[in-house]
Amino acid sequence: MLSFTRLALASAVCLMIGAGAQAATLTKTFAFSLNGFVPDPLTGQFTVTYDTALDYHNETAGITLNSFNGGALDSTFGFEYISSTGTMTVGGVDVSGIGINSHDLLIEIENISTAPTLSIALYVNGTDLNVATNGTITEVSSVPEPASLALLGAGLIGLARARRRG
Repeated sequence: MLSFTRLALASAVCLMIGAGAQAATLTKTFAFSLNGFVPDPLTGQFTVTYDTALDYHNETAGITLNSFNGGALDSTFGFEYISSTGTMTVGGVDVSGIGINSHDLLIEIENISTAPTLSIALYVNGTDLNVATNGTITEVSSVPEPASLALLGAGLIGLARARRRG
């Protein structure tokens, strides 16, 4: 009976510690489907690594455009992230604007870390500037950061020790 109590107590402590852990650095893959463009829908996928506590501006490290059915973009793919609002903008290197006579994309996503929602998308194909607010952003995968894995491992080691002692 005593060993069961210790095991239950160890489990409760591990759960409390795990519940308090907040992910800071995230690696996520998102798929997007944007309506109202040519081609329609405009689709693609990107993977981004970012720290939810930091702001990023015109960042090209940590983001990859995995696929895009609109062809090759003229500028390097990058992102901006505002930690206070959870808003991420992905697209050309200068994600604060894109130029006419180019081939570029700009997507603004709200609540990217919790419930990604398309805010607005801009797509320039030559002299045509298209704007849309219809579309979806879907999280395809999320890779846990090393701190969560270490916390899980510590909890499992604690459970194993509690079981051996009892």
